[in-house]
Amino acid sequence: MGIKLEWPDYRGEGREPDPEEIWKRQQLSWKRDSGGTGFRRLWRGTIRRTVVSAVIFGLIWGFYAAQPSWGTEARRFIGSALNQDMDFTAARDWYARYFGGAPAFIPIFGEDEGNVRKVTGLHTLAPPLAGRIVQPFAVTLKGIEIEATEMQQDGDTEAKTPVASVDVGRVLAVSREAQGGYRVTVQHSGGLEAEYGHLTGTVLKADDWLQEGEAVGWLEERPGEAKPLLYFALKQGPTYIDPSDEIAFD
Repeated sequence: MGIKLEWPDYRGEGREPDPEEIWKRQQLSWKRDSGGTGFRRLWRGTIRRTVVSAVIFGLIWGFYAAQPSWGTEARRFIGSALNQDMDFTAARDWYARYFGGAPAFIPIFGEDEGNVRKVTGLHTLAPPLAGRIVQPFAVTLKGIEIEATEMQQDGDTEAKTPVASVDVGRVLAVSREAQGGYRVTVQHSGGLEAEYGHLTGTVLKADDWLQEGEAVGWLEERPGEAKPLLYFALKQGPTYIDPSDEIAFD
């Protein structure tokens, strides 16, 4: 690879070959054969990766925005992949075996889960229903969507599940969503605010008080329709927080 440097090219009139000139010609040959400088290759690779990442993100975002009825299993898979923590135990053990301790530049390796402080402090919030997360907090950075795992049969055609208040609180607002469901906003203790959305129905109104576990509303599954999902969000002041960090779901 590269151009062939012949001795006569450098002999001239009794002169010895110039090492600097040889080196410069070799550099030009390497750049020409490799398609440019290393920086240019790195830049092209970065652009390609960025474009691919943007396309994947756009597809996932569009999938969640459209919410096709046939996509429940796919949403559950994506939600599980985004919501489950990676197990760094093997990597941490390998690092400790060869280098000792935990790498300071990756703080998560040295974390003690027993010392993790949650926003709600020592108070434990109850889950709004028995279910699993199908749309994690990472998708919208606002709330999650939960699929009920226990539906109570109501007659021969409908199945209902109650949605419970996660803590004692006061109803701030009851509104209708664009998709037709109800959304109940509740002020809980400690400055925590919760939004219960996609409800099939509710009997609450503003300024009603709720005890922990008391029904906020209900979800209803009808034959031939996709399973209903509960939208649930938590706010600490003006900031949305991940409900899965505060409440244990299936």
